[in-house]
Amino acid sequence: HVLFGRRGAGKSSLLRHVEAARRHDGNLVAWADQETFQGLSYPDVLLSTLEEAFLQFARQLREVAPASNSRGLFRRRKDGASSHERVARDLDAAVAQLATLKAAPSESEIEWTASIERSASSESAADREASLTKGPLSFRFGRKRSKADRHATSKNQTQRYRTTKAEHLERAVSNYRDLMLAVSSVVPDSFVILDDFYRLAEGDQPRIAGYFHRVVKDTSVWLKVGSIRYWTRLYAGGSPAVGVQVPHDIRELSLDRGLLDFQTSKRFL
Repeated sequence: HVLFGRRGAGKSSLLRHVEAARRHDGNLVAWADQETFQGLSYPDVLLSTLEEAFLQFARQLREVAPASNSRGLFRRRKDGASSHERVARDLDAAVAQLATLKAAPSESEIEWTASIERSASSESAADREASLTKGPLSFRFGRKRSKADRHATSKNQTQRYRTTKAEHLERAVSNYRDLMLAVSSVVPDSFVILDDFYRLAEGDQPRIAGYFHRVVKDTSVWLKVGSIRYWTRLYAGGSPAVGVQVPHDIRELSLDRGLLDFQTSKRFL
């Protein structure tokens, strides 16, 4: 959901009430006030928001973890960690990676070196037997050989390419989605709340809303956004499309009331 309302209409109060109700029922609620990150440029603003959400989920998982019960549903594994603790550790690792990436330069050079070894043996036409190995795979076919001529080659291949923080984040979408699935497996129906979303740069809003939508989609982690309608841009179009579109990807709720519906506005105020 995206919750629209003018300043002072009660958006944050309503979302805080939702947060308190969900926490009381044992659910997780990650609250990210976007005003805190409004001075950051993209993608650092997204890195910081993800870091904050995962950090809060990890802390709350440890708070709601059931007591150890060797015979119960939540029995501990051989490593002594409950399912809640294992997911919390995965979240901790993601937080550490996000912190490292946030401190890294916007663009970096990656070097990838691969060592390829090939060996082969060829036989006489009468035997028709050969073997080939490439890396961990090997194949052999034919009958018993009578004589062989073997040779082996080894070659190193080095590739260098430049990448950006935004590309790192795109590669991590599936990993973060798996992380949200893990959260859902131990505590279903948890919330990510992005409040004061209008504080972010308008050009960054579709990318951040769209990224979080892809991460939590079909995971039982629900996204709630609080913002001001005319200062918010959730969808930027393009190919592929960027952002979330009302009502297909996200539903809209409004606290805005005007004089056209005077009695409703009076009751609301």
